[in-house]
Amino acid sequence: MAKPAPAHWRTDWLLRQPFDVLVLETGANDMLRGAELESVRANIQAIIDKVRAARPDTRIVLVGMMAPPNYGQAYTERFRGIYPEIAERNDLPMVPFLLEGVGGEARYNLPDGIHPNAEGQRRVAATVWKTLEPVLRPG
Repeated sequence: MAKPAPAHWRTDWLLRQPFDVLVLETGANDMLRGAELESVRANIQAIIDKVRAARPDTRIVLVGMMAPPNYGQAYTERFRGIYPEIAERNDLPMVPFLLEGVGGEARYNLPDGIHPNAEGQRRVAATVWKTLEPVLRPG
């Protein structure tokens, strides 16, 4: 199994940008490479920890990803479980699956079968918005 890139390169650039809310979606490329699940989990947690240490007031929304069934039931279930576990541990709102209603649906994807087309992107945006909109509400 491949190891995903360390989280530090993902956050160093990010922390130089102004933001109040972080929508954290990672893991799709790791999953496609069959990355070690503990490394995926550790990298996502490291990003959260680094952002919270640098900017404690930042609101973070975690976006879940799923592995396709061809990776085997054990890997698929363990991969899918990473996101709710991290969300619960860190008290984060979570989008259960970024590609809900889009993944595996040819009409919503480019010919590569992986990346959403324009209509697929609208559906992805609507999926994320359901969780993000309450986070952005003044309160």
